[in-house]
Amino acid sequence: MDTLVQIYQDGEWYIAIDLATKVADQGKTREEAISRLKIGLKEHYETLLEILEKDKKLEIITVEVPNSGNSSSPLIA
Repeated sequence: MDTLVQIYQDGEWYIAIDLATKVADQGKTREEAISRLKIGLKEHYETLLEILEKDKKLEIITVEVPNSGNSSSPLIA
């Protein structure tokens, strides 16, 4: 699953925030913040799946975003 994440440094900590869910985590390095965010997102989605009403259908859809994958985009560092 791909998602759009904002990462920035605040003092000695790196902060990683998933913009779709607002799930966030931090780490002493950029890589640690991302790694911890991935764990948080996994737990977030596992919890959502547990509380879904079992009789309702769940689907994954793909949304095309203009300029996605364009490294010159101001949104993608």
